[in-house]
Amino acid sequence: MRGQRRFIKLARWGLDSDFRHMFGGVENWLKYDRQEAIKYFKNIKIEPFETKNTTHDFTKLQNLANNSLIKYIKQNPQTKFHLIIPTYSKFHYRVDSKDAFVKNREFYKWLIVEISKYPNAYVYGFDDLDYADNIESYRDSEHYDMDLNSMHIDSIRHKTNILTPSNMELYFQSMEAKIIRYEALSVLNSVLLPIKE
Repeated sequence: MRGQRRFIKLARWGLDSDFRHMFGGVENWLKYDRQEAIKYFKNIKIEPFETKNTTHDFTKLQNLANNSLIKYIKQNPQTKFHLIIPTYSKFHYRVDSKDAFVKNREFYKWLIVEISKYPNAYVYGFDDLDYADNIESYRDSEHYDMDLNSMHIDSIRHKTNILTPSNMELYFQSMEAKIIRYEALSVLNSVLLPIKE
């Protein structure tokens, strides 16, 4: 019962007034959590977004995925598994965590190839859509609004946005191009200029 209450609370966090007012743009981050927002934005440096083809050691992450996810997909062929890659804002990738894009891309490519071996499992990606361009859809640089959850459900229902080994390169190329084009400086200036005044 206690676990069920915790799950319901987790599922409804987007409705909680403590979180709800943070959506709508960076102005709300400043308005409702000013100290944290100022500290966060003052540490950001806008630099050219360049991805390097480096390799990372994902052994621990792969073992975790194998033991806590793929094992159950394999053991339960009668059950369908729908895995959704979290859609971080373009602002997050552009200024907050540039290296995260390369690391995530490498790991997700491995995961997509592994999952494609099982007809009862699907991986979905939404980072190539315009949704992540709009910072108003996020309460911080990573946590999106509930409307994206509805898009996820529709995608599962209509079998769209599924990533496979044959389309994943194009998906990640599109995602990277959108991150590079993202106007992070205008978002940053909209916050820093009022702080300086």
